[in-house]
Amino acid sequence: MSPVDEAKTGRYYFKSEPLENAHQYRFDSPLARHVVQSSKAADTPSRELTFSLSQSERVSTAVKTLEGKSGELTVKVVTFRIKAKNDDISESYILSGGLTDDGQWLDHEYVADILDLSCIQEGSEVSIENSQFSRQLNDRREQLQKEVQGRNSRYYDQQEELLYRNQQDRRAESEGKIREYRNKEKEARKNSRTTDDPMEQLKFKHEARRWAERAEEEDEASRAARKKMREEADRYLSLIEQALKGTQEMEELFSIRWKVVA
Repeated sequence: MSPVDEAKTGRYYFKSEPLENAHQYRFDSPLARHVVQSSKAADTPSRELTFSLSQSERVSTAVKTLEGKSGELTVKVVTFRIKAKNDDISESYILSGGLTDDGQWLDHEYVADILDLSCIQEGSEVSIENSQFSRQLNDRREQLQKEVQGRNSRYYDQQEELLYRNQQDRRAESEGKIREYRNKEKEARKNSRTTDDPMEQLKFKHEARRWAERAEEEDEASRAARKKMREEADRYLSLIEQALKGTQEMEELFSIRWKVVA
């Protein structure tokens, strides 16, 4: 029986490891969301866990230096809630860190390496003071926030810059046309003054008027186009501002006391 109505029953595979007669597991799917929410909602009290290097398939060079050491670590999820107009561009990241009993700080990569090890013993529940991780985790959170803000605002900033360059090109093109039309208008009026033939004078004046109208039409069209571009640029500036704002949510997943043995 499927845990969610939208998910088909049967075996699933990751895209990198195809499997015949199975469904592809997609991270942005009802089933994946159910897995994540169920994992986050699971009861994970703080316990003392012992990890073994020799019994683990994946052992990094860094984590080998922790053999015989112990300490505490915490794993949280930080979500940056951001909306740009009607688009939800929120992002979530794992925020983790730890300390050895002798005071060495372990960053998120160390924590991932420890949790990749095989757990060979689960001890009793323990009490962990999470305030000891606050300073380093806040630094990491601020770093992630800047990366998220920079990435989300960069696209809108590039679009605004492109629009600005197009606006400048359109202005230069329009001014060139208007100068051309005004010069032809002047030439036609000059011709009307240098002839004694009334019919020729009338013809040149009609011609001058046509060039004047074309110059005015081009000026009006250029003004309308620039106004539209300014409105579009204002929209991108507003989106940049929205991308730089937003709220943060912090959710604790679990904290453990750990020990690494051979």
